[in-house]
Amino acid sequence: MEILYLSAKELAARWKISPKTLRQWRWKKKGPHASRISGHVLYKLEDVESYESSAKELAARWEISPKTLNQWCGKKK
Repeated sequence: MEILYLSAKELAARWKISPKTLRQWRWKKKGPHASRISGHVLYKLEDVESYESSAKELAARWEISPKTLNQWCGKKK
């Protein structure tokens, strides 16, 4: 099974946030787990999708609107 990775730049683009924000989250131990491989910060796609799913579940539990959740995740529908 092939493991797919996203670079920090790719994840920032996916979530429509700044790479600097991801860097701050890594420092604060927030967000999906990041690995450093050959000097590059990479995120397993599986971990990213799990994190996104958890955020949606939390939003449902706290009755946060999908519009607000998308704004938090940097996604537009």
